[in-house]
Amino acid sequence: MPTGETMVRMGELAATAGDGVLCTIGLGSCVGVALVDDDRGVAALAHVVLPDSTPHARGGAVATPGKFADTALPLLVERAVGEGAGRRQLRAVLVGGASMFALRRGGAAQEVGDRNVSAVRDALRRLSVPVAAQDVGGGSGRTVRVQADGTVRVKVAGGGETVLRAPGAGRARTTTRSTSPSMLRSAA
Repeated sequence: MPTGETMVRMGELAATAGDGVLCTIGLGSCVGVALVDDDRGVAALAHVVLPDSTPHARGGAVATPGKFADTALPLLVERAVGEGAGRRQLRAVLVGGASMFALRRGGAAQEVGDRNVSAVRDALRRLSVPVAAQDVGGGSGRTVRVQADGTVRVKVAGGGETVLRAPGAGRARTTTRSTSPSMLRSAA
């Protein structure tokens, strides 16, 4: 791990500014959610494990809010703003949500990765944070590195590292890479 790189583990979130780099590995059905503000050199990253905290809340509180899309994303925005990001300048980058396994509910199998991506998108919509780029779906794990300047790099298991988002890629430009038809449909 390079000097100045902060590892974000399952259910964790972090923010950085200046020359900081955030990294999360092992994104299968989990979703890495990066928030970036290029102009101010701030980035934040969450490693979201599950879509909804409701079944896990005890007495209305969630012990690990970074683990769930509905509780992690508001905290991630708060952390990014706390590091100096402009609330309206934040852009999201989504990585992960692969089809690693399915859960059965009411007799129908639901892919955890699909559910996680959908829940993350819903939370971002509620927070008015646009998605600038994404690499979601498929069947391979991923690693994501986020630099405070807004650069987001993705390494797919067994492949090389590519730049998914470069600094200056604002609201109007969206990059989508996915091997899952449901992810492409819902990205529109």
